[in-house]
Amino acid sequence: MKSTNNGDTIYVLGAGASIGAKRIPEDHWTQGLKMPSASNFFADIFYLPETEHRDETYVNALGLTYENVNDFLVRAWGMKRNTRDFDIKDWQSVNIEDVFTFLDVGERMFKKGTNYHMAFQKSKDYLEDFISIMILSRCQDQRCEYLEKIFRKMSPTDTIISFNWDILADSTLNFLGNAQFTNYLKLMSEKTIRISEYKKAGLFLKLHGSVNWFFCNNRSCPNYREIRLPTTANQHLPHNPGVGSFSKCERCKEESKFFLVPPVSNKVLIHQNSFLHKLWLTAREKLAYADKIVFIGYSFPSTDFYTEWLFRQINFLVGGKPEIIVVNPEVNNRNSPVMKRYKAIFRDHKFQKFSSLKEYAEFVESRGEVASPAPRGAETAPLQR
Repeated sequence: MKSTNNGDTIYVLGAGASIGAKRIPEDHWTQGLKMPSASNFFADIFYLPETEHRDETYVNALGLTYENVNDFLVRAWGMKRNTRDFDIKDWQSVNIEDVFTFLDVGERMFKKGTNYHMAFQKSKDYLEDFISIMILSRCQDQRCEYLEKIFRKMSPTDTIISFNWDILADSTLNFLGNAQFTNYLKLMSEKTIRISEYKKAGLFLKLHGSVNWFFCNNRSCPNYREIRLPTTANQHLPHNPGVGSFSKCERCKEESKFFLVPPVSNKVLIHQNSFLHKLWLTAREKLAYADKIVFIGYSFPSTDFYTEWLFRQINFLVGGKPEIIVVNPEVNNRNSPVMKRYKAIFRDHKFQKFSSLKEYAEFVESRGEVASPAPRGAETAPLQR
């Protein structure tokens, strides 16, 4: 049944929301560094902009940190220029989704314990660590000026669904003190999520994990495979470890691992009764309260069957059709694969289009609207221990 709360909006963040971000505050390390795209991930990560101390260049950070993974991919992708030396031309257009799918299929093709199985498994694990360290290093302690303009106008009952691993949106919400961030911290501290308790609360849902989520991989530990967001002792804020360091499990004190959902079609981490499964069902529940869905930099890749499933749920959950706002460079090309996907999934919906995050942020700011205060009790979700 459609919500009677007029004006509820769901903001959906894809990689383009980070690629098109204006990161603040700028510093000497992050200035000019790219937030990576899926289609050109490695070339974006390897890029180093010109500074007063160096010319514009590319550095193979993967080869310097995880040499075996680098050599594995060089061989699998037939990078002839990179068999003896580093040449960025071979790495351009190497899609991170294709790489993860290759490693995932390889892991499944061989029996556990065999050398082939271990080679694919370890390469995938090391690649996840590499991605986490690289992404965290270029967004830690930063927020997005454009998202800040948008989030300032949010209602406390609006929800953000993010498919990004980085923490730009997290830091922006934290800086503004939005109810969504308070609810996010409480949600992440729960052992069990009761979906019904979040119907009236604005949420921040990260459905593909995050570079500051961790889990214990020690099978003998009571916290084995339990996802957690570390917080400081005296402030309820995310704690981001330094580059190259890992958070320790609070129970067994062994190194924890970053928790990311790899971009593969078969997302085995989203299994029934898991924490992540509950997050996805919570996102599904929030769709019933949406009058508007704003997609920022999300392109609906054809292999992301889970996300397509999620948003097709609006045909079962609501009586009307929420307005769809698409913020994407492809919006003016009606024949682009991106827009064809949107038109196919959201048939007969009203569309509004913006070609960049900056353009949409300025549009939101120019309307002069200020988010109304939340009803008493609606700002934070009632959680039971």
